[in-house]
Parts: sequence; C-alpha cells; structure tokens
Amino acid sequence: ALMPLFHDNAHSVAMIKHAMTISKDVIQHLNPGQVPVITMDPPLYALAKQIQWTWSHLGEESFVVMLGDLHIEMAVLSMLGKWLEGSGWSGALVEAGVATSGRAEAFLFATHVKRTRYAHQVTAASLQDIAYQNYCMELEVSKVPLSFKVWCSVKAQQHPQFYYWSIVMELELLMNIYVRSLREGNFNLYIDTLNQLVPWFFALDHVHYARWLPVHIRDMVALKTMHPSVFDEF
Repeated sequence: ALMPLFHDNAHSVAMIKHAMTISKDVIQHLNPGQVPVITMDPPLYALAKQIQWTWSHLGEESFVVMLGDLHIEMAVLSMLGKWLEGSGWSGALVEAGVATSGRAEAFLFATHVKRTRYAHQVTAASLQDIAYQNYCMELEVSKVPLSFKVWCSVKAQQHPQFYYWSIVMELELLMNIYVRSLREGNFNLYIDTLNQLVPWFFALDHVHYARWLPVHIRDMVALKTMHPSVFDEF
C-alpha cells in the first residue's frame, strides 16, 4: 500500500489547490517553463477545474488538468453494465463457460476492469459472428442481396431485440476502440471516441461524466493551441 500524500481529506478545494500549487512549484524548480499536467478522478477533477476558473495563477493557461484514463474506462464498463442489467447477459456468460455465476454478476458493476473488459470483448465477437452467420444464410436465398451494414440496419428496424443487442455491440466496440487509442497513443482516435461516448453517459444517467467529460474534451482539443509542448507529447 502507498502512504497518503496528505494528512487531510483530498476532497476539498483547499487540499486540491495546495496540491496543484506544490506540483507547479516543484516542476518550475526542476524544469523551468514546463507546463504541469495532473490527472484526477471525476470528483477531484471537478474541484480542480473550479480552482482553475477561480485562481488565475493555476488557470488553464498555466496548468493542464486531465480526467484519468482508467477512471473513464471503468465508467464505460459500468455504463455497459447498467445497459445490460436484466438482459440475461450474465446468465449467457455462465452457460457459455466464460465465467462463474458470481463473477458474471460482478461484470455488471465492473469490479475488475481486466476481466470485465475480456467479457465484453467475447460478447462483441460473439454478437458479430452470430449476426454475420445469419446474414450469410439470408444472402443465399435473397434475390436482392444487401451489404452487411444495410442488412443490420434493416433488422434493427424490424426486430427490437436485434436493435438492443446491436447497441450493446456498438458500446462494446467503442470501449475497445477507446482502449486501443490509449495503447497506440492515438490522440485523434482518443478524442473521437470520447465524443461518441458522451451522449451515452447522458442517456444512462452517469452524471459526473456527462457533466465533466465534455469539459475534458474541450481542454484536450485546445491543447494544440494553448499548450503545444504538451500536445507534442501525445
């Protein structure tokens, strides 16, 4: 375990302001002119942004505050769990031998990121495979062949259950693309994926991320002009 950085509770404006001030002073002493970059989870990120908008010496022109990448992924997995709750997904994972019943239920709450991510990767691959097999079967007897993308769109309009699971696959693919953007260091893909995730945070009532993720995206888009030295590192 790590020792706490501060004796007091971090969830206060005073402590976050103190942490940002100390970080800035240390960086200026070690590497004058470097722009400090700090990463936080949503509750602390909200406090840090309010501090930036109140105290100019810690403002956005002199300090970069980011939402934590792991916290965003955990929020996406939690959002997927909320969408899948009551769908029979966890039971299907148990029947397929992907996980035990207790672990499958835990996937709905994303208590273990790596295992939950794997479960969604298996689900996305399975849904894609099932849909493509049915597409190929219909293609053999259809007189007017459709592309796979158009076929999926037609089926989604005709069958509510198909539409539901197509949304599941869409969200799971977005989650995987987000992870890919981090592993490849692909900044443009990172921004594009976050932009696609924002409406889902609103729709599934993830208040903190619905409120603060657009602010984070705005900051990241502004990096190229406001902090080009930091942008170059991405």
